[in-house]
Amino acid sequence: MDRGIFALWYDLPEDGEEEYLSWFHEAHLPELLSKREDYCWAAHYKNEGGGDRFHEVVKDMMRAGESDVGSGKDYLFLIGAESPHSFFDPNFP
Repeated sequence: MDRGIFALWYDLPEDGEEEYLSWFHEAHLPELLSKREDYCWAAHYKNEGGGDRFHEVVKDMMRAGESDVGSGKDYLFLIGAESPHSFFDPNFP
């Protein structure tokens, strides 16, 4: 059972997007799940626009004020783990 979820929103440049997604789905995700026994699942979603309710949620999301912290919203990467402590491991991800 998962008790911790890591979520990462990010954007990709159009140039190289297909190559990245191919690597991410075919190599990275399977390797990630195979090397960490405490990871229960992983998911990857592309934001296709959503509806009015989605835009309200995104608008109200807390954002860091620093310019060096990303503000992506095109892709969402999720990892479910047995414990939130999994994400504080020095070997994360």
